[in-house]
Amino acid sequence: MSNKDRKEFQEYLKSIQAPLASDPEWRSKALERAIEEDKNFYMMEFSSPGGLVMPILLEITYIDGTNEMLRIPAEIWRFSPGQVNKLIARDREIATIVVDPQWETADVDVNNNHYPRKFIPSRLEIYKAERGKSDLPERDLMQDIKTELDSGEEEVPIQMEPAEQ
Repeated sequence: MSNKDRKEFQEYLKSIQAPLASDPEWRSKALERAIEEDKNFYMMEFSSPGGLVMPILLEITYIDGTNEMLRIPAEIWRFSPGQVNKLIARDREIATIVVDPQWETADVDVNNNHYPRKFIPSRLEIYKAERGKSDLPERDLMQDIKTELDSGEEEVPIQMEPAEQ
């Protein structure tokens, strides 16, 4: 570990202290306890740019394939309505975390709801992908209209069937 890494870690420890809580160093104590107990710990940072106070719903998938739903109550926003940090300590290693998997809360940007980050195609990209799946050859009708006949070619008369009387 380099001195730069140590300095960044010390700055990180200072940043996780909550000035408004009854015990200002509760987060750093929780982190120290997780390290002592040899737990896997994850520091999650959530923001609410619109200021709408809602619970945070997490679906945690572990490496072994099991799932857990974690519901963090809306009271987490009481001291800092714009941004909060949540320390998650588990015995097992986490593979993925999805914020609001059933879309139960109002979310402005669903592109940042996955850990590790997941690409979510836009409606236009989905439409183009579905359109490209056709087995028929794609034609450009505007180009077909612009195509001129060669002067050497004769027009073939169209034969109409006589109407039945």
